[in-house]
Amino acid sequence: MCGILSIFHAAGPSTCLQPVWDMVCDPSSTLAARGPDHTTVIMNSQEVLSFHRLAIMDKSVGANQPFFSGDKKVALLCNGEIYNYRELIQKHDLHCVSGSDCEVLLRLYEKNGISMLQELDGVFALVIRDYRANKVYAARDYIGVRPLFFGVTVDGNPAFASVAAALLPFCRNYVKQVPPSSCYEIDLGAWDADDGAFQGLRFTQFFAPVTLADSPASLRHLLYRAVQKRLMGDRPIGCLLSGGLDSSVIVSILVRLGVSVNTYSIGLEGSGEEESLDLKFARTVSEHFWTNHTAVTFSVAEGLAAIPDVIRSLESYDITTVRASVGMYLLAKYIKTHSEDRIIFSGEGSDELFAGYLYFKKAPSAAAVKLESSRLVSELPFFDVLRADRCLSAHGLELREPFLDVDVVEFARGMGVNKCPCNGVEKYHLRTCFEGDLPPEVLWRKKDGFSDGVSGKKTWAAHIQEFVETQVCDGEFAAAGGRFPSKEAYYYFRIFSGMYPSFEHCIPHYWMPRWVGSDVKDPSGRLIE
Repeated sequence: MCGILSIFHAAGPSTCLQPVWDMVCDPSSTLAARGPDHTTVIMNSQEVLSFHRLAIMDKSVGANQPFFSGDKKVALLCNGEIYNYRELIQKHDLHCVSGSDCEVLLRLYEKNGISMLQELDGVFALVIRDYRANKVYAARDYIGVRPLFFGVTVDGNPAFASVAAALLPFCRNYVKQVPPSSCYEIDLGAWDADDGAFQGLRFTQFFAPVTLADSPASLRHLLYRAVQKRLMGDRPIGCLLSGGLDSSVIVSILVRLGVSVNTYSIGLEGSGEEESLDLKFARTVSEHFWTNHTAVTFSVAEGLAAIPDVIRSLESYDITTVRASVGMYLLAKYIKTHSEDRIIFSGEGSDELFAGYLYFKKAPSAAAVKLESSRLVSELPFFDVLRADRCLSAHGLELREPFLDVDVVEFARGMGVNKCPCNGVEKYHLRTCFEGDLPPEVLWRKKDGFSDGVSGKKTWAAHIQEFVETQVCDGEFAAAGGRFPSKEAYYYFRIFSGMYPSFEHCIPHYWMPRWVGSDVKDPSGRLIE
């Protein structure tokens, strides 16, 4: 991951340069944590361009950002990976100075303008400053794997950042995510922040390339190709392994591609009935594939103590997102502290794409399954993608998510009844694609959410709820006026609002299962019979 912060002085010189400087120079900030290897800050009468770099491709100083064109008329900031950068260099005869995959974006923009977004295969959040046209472009990848936020400063200037926390101290009460698969275009000469429609701000959508026609439309084949293209990088590779279907599939592919991969799992301390199911099944997978495996445990007290740090990193108070993030956050912290691995693979996105949540078994029709799956995919930047990005970036790690490859996503979008649970089993089609590759008890393991799987018989959620009862009295909860589905939800929001008092609209709603009846008010999959 890397961190971007840029402010463009369209309404005149900024009056908030000191807090901006404090933000970009604070090594403990959420922004700086995303890029611990190098920081560049440019402040002048026209703009602020700040970039915190996690060096993955070409670790030399020549790959530090911002990138500038030879005549200094165009500047580029990009947090991402461009998987087809070599093909683009060859196709367009581009001359890149560094070995960075992101530099190709600048060279391609110089040649083809912003239409170059149509050719990109990758995940990215980018900001381009074109001094010739006096314009700014800000774009985000197809799914929104890489974060990007937009705000307007107190003195009326447009600003972009990788995290909301980098904008909230000096922006008006208007900070929001740049939508996935989209590009903001700002004509700085026509910018008027007092205009309700933000004159000078233009929003357009672009569509990522789809290459399904280039190969057999086999899900297995597409996933192998998605993993293969994500192996680029100059840092060691690890993989999160919960022992569930999705992460086990990714480990299986990595091993069969000849990658010597380190695998990591995490769970609550305990034995017997209280042994973490994730630790148990991850051990089975690691032994099957002979991976160099590390199992990390944490106590209930350690998990509860981590919740405020988790909420600060997430910039969210969603119930299931916070629950599921504690284990991932602590595991990422361990990886950063005890290993050299910086590129980390995971199985994020599969449940949304292939209707993997247990509540899909209660869907009224195949059409409802497809519609719900599409909704979940569109909301990934607010929930699972956000969780994975923030937990790893908080510790300077780079996340790779093969299930969110554009071809895999489009394959899943095109699925019909094959997306529905079959014979009482969710993600049936995906499982059959890898039959014979995984141990049967793993291949057919019932879905267990990250927040549930880290625990044994007594769920992690139950431990949290017991603790929250000691922190939130009945009167305080009643005074909230029914705004929250539970004391746990209120507790998370209380912490969040103390950190981000002007960012309540960070999520569209609480993540909750559907078709399970009004009496189910908790997102835990174990509560769905």
